[in-house]
Amino acid sequence: MGFKCFFICSLLQVFPLAISKAPASCSEADRAALLGFKAKILKDSTDSFSSWIGRDCCGGDWEGVECNPPGRVNRLALQRPVRDGPIPESLSNLTRLKQLVLEDNGLQGNIPSGLGHLPSLQTLSLAGNHLTGAVPPSLGNLRNLVLLNLGRNSLTGPIPSSFKTLVHLQSFDLSFNLLSGSVPEFLGQFHNITFIDLSNNQLSGHLPVPMFNLVTLSDLSLSHNQLTGSIPDQVGNLKSLNSLSLSHNKFIGPIPGSIAGLQKLWSLNLSRNGLSNPLPAISSKGIPSLLSIDLSFNNLSLGTVPNWIIDRQLSDVNLAGCKLRGAFPKFRPDSLSSIDLSDNFFTGSIATYFTNMTSLQKLKLSNNQLNFDLSELILPDGISTVDLHSNQVLGSLSSVLNSRTSGFLEVIDVSNNLISGTIPEFTEGLSLKAGCFEEPDKRHHSYEFRTTGETSMARRFRQPAHRGNPEQLIGLSP
Repeated sequence: MGFKCFFICSLLQVFPLAISKAPASCSEADRAALLGFKAKILKDSTDSFSSWIGRDCCGGDWEGVECNPPGRVNRLALQRPVRDGPIPESLSNLTRLKQLVLEDNGLQGNIPSGLGHLPSLQTLSLAGNHLTGAVPPSLGNLRNLVLLNLGRNSLTGPIPSSFKTLVHLQSFDLSFNLLSGSVPEFLGQFHNITFIDLSNNQLSGHLPVPMFNLVTLSDLSLSHNQLTGSIPDQVGNLKSLNSLSLSHNKFIGPIPGSIAGLQKLWSLNLSRNGLSNPLPAISSKGIPSLLSIDLSFNNLSLGTVPNWIIDRQLSDVNLAGCKLRGAFPKFRPDSLSSIDLSDNFFTGSIATYFTNMTSLQKLKLSNNQLNFDLSELILPDGISTVDLHSNQVLGSLSSVLNSRTSGFLEVIDVSNNLISGTIPEFTEGLSLKAGCFEEPDKRHHSYEFRTTGETSMARRFRQPAHRGNPEQLIGLSP
């Protein structure tokens, strides 16, 4: 009898401990909110919601659902295509939610204002859907938000002024929408921010000076908008900046000299604005981390490529349309992967210039006054794109289309030159996907190439006057 009592008492001591460690099933309110989302999806092309069955949404079987504390959903992440459905208001009942990630799902309709009533939310990413309408001002209530990404939708209207309370934001992405209005001055209050992307919208007005006090900011992209005025000299205050893209706007005036003090900047894109001379005087120690620079198609009249650009180990240089003249500049050959100096006034020969550029992938020198024999041109191994159209190049294609280059050259444009001879024939190992040549009728012919059993990828340099037969061109037809 004493043994039985001891055994039973021991079990009573163990079972409560075991029960206390058992995972709690999800709250009924959270489960109902998730099922409300599932019910709104008209078509689930990936069968993502097939696992959303049973009463326990916190058991680990519901795809994309995580719980903590036990029984409460704190993360919902579905990043596979889900088609034809809105984001329901029911998700606002997930009051312990910290991360809501519904990227690239094809979701439609407006962003529910109820999402602004999730007090614990730290990450909200609805990027890459088909969302429309205005950005809800209620999202300004999400005071714990660290990451906000609403990019790649069709959202309209201004950036809500209520966002000024999101002072803990570290990443802010509203790119590729239809947003209008100005770049808000309150961005200057986001003292923890490292990433801002408002590119590809319809924003207008001047750049707010307070934004240039963000000493933690590493990436700033405002490209493809309608911004005006000059680039403030305070841009030099962005001491942590790695990447600056202000391209495709309406900025005018000179590039501020303070940019030379950006010690961590590796990518600078100011292309397609109205920026003018003079370029800032930058010493060899200025912008020491710079790898990529694009100043193309402004109102710059450079004459020659500045030494502070030539003498660096850059990977990408784009000075197209900068009114450069004379002989082709001698860049350092060991690092460049992309050169675009098209729409300038370079003269002379470049036949042996690129031989030692072992990293070169793209070469664009169209619309210059280069004069050399194409048969003497030596292309480096691995180059994929060559654009020499509208120069004074003569000779045959044999040096650029041969058994050596056939394994890596993908795109070539030598139209509007003085090229003679025939297009070489290939029967296998062809990497070339598109070419643009000029035939005796003086019309530009764009061709798509393919080898036997392989469909080509279409690329064009311009609207072709005539599309030829690629099989005849490369000798695959009788």
